Amino acid sequence: MDQSILKQSLKTIEFIYNDSMYNDTDIYRVKDLIHSLDDNHWKSKEWLADAIASVYGKWDGGKFVVLGGWYGLGAYCLRKMFPEDTFHIVSVDMDPICAKVGWELFKDYNIEFITADAFEYDTKDADVIVNTSCEHMSQEMVNSLIKKKGKWTWCAFQSCDLVHPSHVNTQADEISFRDSMQGLTDVRYIGQLPNSGFKRYMVIGR
Repeated sequence: MDQSILKQSLKTIEFIYNDSMYNDTDIYRVKDLIHSLDDNHWKSKEWLADAIASVYGKWDGGKFVVLGGWYGLGAYCLRKMFPEDTFHIVSVDMDPICAKVGWELFKDYNIEFITADAFEYDTKDADVIVNTSCEHMSQEMVNSLIKKKGKWTWCAFQSCDLVHPSHVNTQADEISFRDSMQGLTDVRYIGQLPNSGFKRYMVIGR
């Protein structure tokens, strides 16, 4: 974890506590925020940013949209990889508290937080769309994200093999993950990342 984000996360925990007393932010968000910044999440999001850079290259700019962006760690890792203002980085989540907490945690990193349903948000003008939680979506839902993207938009998607009550669409390996996605005809990256007790998979294509 970056030390600056660790420091800001403590301030964000204080923000959540104070906000829970007067507004609609529940105090349980403290645990949720801590979980969102654990080692496995850092490793997978930094891996994602590195892989996108290897495929996308260092162009003059672009719009990167993280769907189901939670509190914004994925968007932050992309911003660290693509720091120029010509890169528009958006974190989309249907939970309005994610935007509130995300703005507080990553307020110095020029990330736009939008409250919207990932399946209703228009991604046709995006250069890259990111989804790091395919295991939480049915395969039909994952494929619908691919179907509605722009023709030249890259998809950087992650899933895993971890059996969990909230995981409805795990994968056996990165090859089965690639084969499950309908509509990607130009696949440039396939890989796996060992985590604590499970493996995470990633495919980048368009």
